[in-house]
Amino acid sequence: METEERRPETSDEALRCEMQSYGLVCGNGESQVGTGSYRRQPPTYTRVQVHSHQEVLLIEDQSVTVLLEVFDNKILVFITVCKKLGQFFNVSISKIGTKFIYEVESLLGQVSPILSTFLRAMGEGLVTELKSQNQLSKIQCPTQPGLVGNLNFKEFIISINVPEKILNRDSMRKISTTIATLIQRT
Repeated sequence: METEERRPETSDEALRCEMQSYGLVCGNGESQVGTGSYRRQPPTYTRVQVHSHQEVLLIEDQSVTVLLEVFDNKILVFITVCKKLGQFFNVSISKIGTKFIYEVESLLGQVSPILSTFLRAMGEGLVTELKSQNQLSKIQCPTQPGLVGNLNFKEFIISINVPEKILNRDSMRKISTTIATLIQRT
């Protein structure tokens, strides 16, 4: 009463011998990894050029890295001691008449009042520095039709990761001067 169906016997070894390997990286085994044969055709994508500017400051025996990247209407700034991302803030600058308004908005988490005050003062120091060098146009947005004067400024997205003992007036001046210098390089 054995009603087992008999299948043709094929061993795994026979299948392995018949199969050919086709590599995803190197093509059909034409060359080894790293020889560049997969770059025979031009890529179909375009790469966005990133032109970031960086300065390293020495503030109270701490090495503070300031990294800046300018986009269309936003300026991305990283201020860090340990080369790690910190809290993210959106600092908006607007102008009403002859006075500037600085808005600091936390993008993630809670904010200490010291850090919020530090970022507001840093924005003010940056505007003062750029205004004294007649470079305020570097942070202004392009003019929009129908508006008299340009009252819009680029938004600053700031990631800051520094100890609280560094958040003082002297370090704020050094950092805002450095950011102004980096903006002028763009």
